Amino acid sequence: MLKEAGIERARGVVTCLRDDRDNAFVVLTAKNMRQDLYAVARANEDVAEKVRRAGADMVVSPNYIGGLRLASLFVRPSAVTFLDRMMRDPEFTWRIEDLHISECSQIRDVSIRDSGISNYDILVLAIRRAGKRSFIFKPNAGEVIHKGDTRSDGGTRQSQEIARHLQSRTQHGVKGISGKEKAGRAARRFL
Repeated sequence: MLKEAGIERARGVVTCLRDDRDNAFVVLTAKNMRQDLYAVARANEDVAEKVRRAGADMVVSPNYIGGLRLASLFVRPSAVTFLDRMMRDPEFTWRIEDLHISECSQIRDVSIRDSGISNYDILVLAIRRAGKRSFIFKPNAGEVIHKGDTRSDGGTRQSQEIARHLQSRTQHGVKGISGKEKAGRAARRFL
């Protein structure tokens, strides 16, 4: 079934079957076929750790998430409403996006300050270093972004497009100039 679904070319696998054992089996099978897959699985809290041991990178417990949601709506209703609207309302233009830093990114090994992203109304909210589970929240401008890191940015849809464009531009043909210049050139070509 996983081969028919195209696991050879997939970026990841999401399994949300009713039975937690089935979800663990799907993750285990997928990871045996391709260890590099990102796997997200549904599981109840009491078996979530077993599903993680089967290879899931993230486990979502609907009851746990639902409980957090209810408590958050009670404690901070305005913040929850704002985040809901930001993420779902097509008229709301501000978004939070993840940006994975690739080998050929023009903003790889460049500080946030020198990347020039502040010129494009992009707010770096957090950085998750390659292979780490923790985040650097509200990183300072001198923080350097490396290959494999993931940056969580806030900004308008247009600014997020610029950030993706800066990330995806190769460094070919721009040796000898600073990261700030490379990022600025890429953004100007995009605009």
